[in-house]
Amino acid sequence: MRGLCPAVHAPSLVLHRRDDVLVPSANGRYLAEHLPHARYVELEGADHPPWVGDDERFFDEVERFLGSDHPAPSGTTRLLQALLAADRALDASLLGTMERFRGRPVASRDGTIYAFDGAIRAVECALALMDQQPALRLTVHAGELDIIAGNISGPAADIGAVAVRESPAGQVTVTSVVKDLALGSGLGLADGPTIRLPNGEPLRLFLTTRPARPAGFLGPAQDN
Repeated sequence: MRGLCPAVHAPSLVLHRRDDVLVPSANGRYLAEHLPHARYVELEGADHPPWVGDDERFFDEVERFLGSDHPAPSGTTRLLQALLAADRALDASLLGTMERFRGRPVASRDGTIYAFDGAIRAVECALALMDQQPALRLTVHAGELDIIAGNISGPAADIGAVAVRESPAGQVTVTSVVKDLALGSGLGLADGPTIRLPNGEPLRLFLTTRPARPAGFLGPAQDN
C-alpha cells in the first residue's frame, strides 16, 4: 500500500511506541513521512495495544489532535482511482463491455483512459476487452488524479499512458500498485517488462491472466 500514501490528504496522527514488540517503530515513521499531512509521536514503552502500559500520553495526544483546528485542503481536487489505459480509442462495439464493468471515459491529455471504482474490476474489464480485440494494449494502474474542470492529470495518468505504450500487444499489464491490490483476488500475475518513466525511474509491469476455475465450475449465471 506504500504507493497509495500520497493520496491520503486528511490530517493524520501516527502514534507508535519506540520498542513496540509487534510492529517496528520504523513502520510508523515511514507512514508519517509519506502521508502528506501527518504528525508523528513516538511514545515510550514496548506494548502494542494503546490500553496496555502507559496509556495516559497516548490518549492525551489523541484528544489534542481531535480537538485541533485543521485547515481544509485547498487547490486542485484530487481523487484516488483505478485507471485502464488503452493504446487507442475503443471501438463502439466495446463500449458495452466498458459499461458492464462500470468504467467511464475521462478527459486526459495523455490518451485514452477509463476510470473505475476498483482495481480488480478494471483488470477484469481489460481481460474481457482483450477477448474481443486481442491486438489491444491495455494497462491498469491505480493512483491519485488531479481533476480540473472535468479533465484529469497527474502522475497516475502519466504512468498509465507511458506503461500502455510500452506494453506488449495482446496483453493486459498492471503496475505493482495494482499487483498489491490484487492479493487474494485469484488473478494470475507473471513478471512482465520493466520500462522507464520520463524521469528515468524504472517501472515493473506484470502480465495478467484469469484465475483458474475449479473442476466442474460452469461460470456465473448469464443474465436473461
